[in-house]
Amino acid sequence: MTTTTTLRCRRQGGGGEDFVQGNKKRALKRVMERYRKELNMWESLFSTFADMKSKIPSTLPSPPPPSRRRHPIRRF
Repeated sequence: MTTTTTLRCRRQGGGGEDFVQGNKKRALKRVMERYRKELNMWESLFSTFADMKSKIPSTLPSPPPPSRRRHPIRRF
């Protein structure tokens, strides 16, 4: 009995239930909104970081190349 209720709640919550119902446009809009919020966050973060970098003289060590950073992500 409890498993059916949890399954029902899980089906109502989340982001993938719209695809099951066939409302692909609405689900896509919701996903795009979610990514837009995250992208705005990252853009503000990068702009503040650029401002900091412009104020601080460039004696800081340069960040590691992206090839080294890509490695642990590929493992998961």
